[in-house]
Amino acid sequence: NAPVADVAFVLARTNPEAGKRGMSIFIVYCALPGVTRGPKEHKLGQRSSQVGELHFADVELPADSLLGVEGRGFHMMMSVLEKGRVGSAALAVGILQAALEASVGQARMRRQFGQAIAEFQAVQFMLADMAKDTEAARLLVRAAAAKLAAGADAPAAANQAQCIAGDAAVA
Repeated sequence: NAPVADVAFVLARTNPEAGKRGMSIFIVYCALPGVTRGPKEHKLGQRSSQVGELHFADVELPADSLLGVEGRGFHMMMSVLEKGRVGSAALAVGILQAALEASVGQARMRRQFGQAIAEFQAVQFMLADMAKDTEAARLLVRAAAAKLAAGADAPAAANQAQCIAGDAAVA
């Protein structure tokens, strides 16, 4: 949400020699001198979730800007991304459900050769595939969310849910 954010959580290298263990998260107010916004990215879907770049030039942060423990930023960020993937997949399921309902409505309303196109087997196959993909994505999202709610790590489940739901929503 960089194009509209007042505050950003920034993952930065604080110890380059330590690899991913040398990264920390900082709370950065976007109005600070040296913080500028890049252009808003144009996305194919989920446009209500705005994406863009933040640029930093000689930004000075107070010591209390560090979020958590220095060097644990990568671990913290991956935990947040896992939850974000499930949220993104849930949005895709909503898109799938809305598309399915609109398609069924259109198939029932549109007439061709004296009958609703919903009566044609080819259209029924397409609607069945949409319903199958929607339900599969929904079940994957629920499974991933249940693992997270139980306090378990769920990187594979979150990735599968996002992949299947996202692919189906743009197919």
